[in-house]
Amino acid sequence: MMSNPIPPAAVTPALPSLIACFQDLPDPRVDRTKNHKLIDILVISICTLLCCGESFNDMEESGHAKHEWLKGFLELPHGIPAHDTFNRVFAALDPHRFLDCFLRWTQSLRTAVAGEIVALDARPCAVPWIKGRRSPML
Repeated sequence: MMSNPIPPAAVTPALPSLIACFQDLPDPRVDRTKNHKLIDILVISICTLLCCGESFNDMEESGHAKHEWLKGFLELPHGIPAHDTFNRVFAALDPHRFLDCFLRWTQSLRTAVAGEIVALDARPCAVPWIKGRRSPML
């Protein structure tokens, strides 16, 4: 397994903001089916997508690949969720409420890097996927 190129301390300022911005998102699941915390699922998902992941399978894979790193700021009481869990959670989430939380987070990044441009664009990531090579996740 590759070592993490970004030490946890380097990303710590942005992650509490991400977690804080999604804390108020309602969890649509029934209490008896909540083996994984909603915030854990969301953070793993967003990190995966920012690192060119494209599917629920990628979310599960990246979670396992970076499990030790993720444990530094997520609870993960039952480990990394399965791809089916990611799928069910995102199918049940209110997309408008999710978008509100995501925009709140991206706006907080704008203030954190005032004067700089931060592009969230998957095109640079597409080449390794097209050529059949996987990009390192996270």
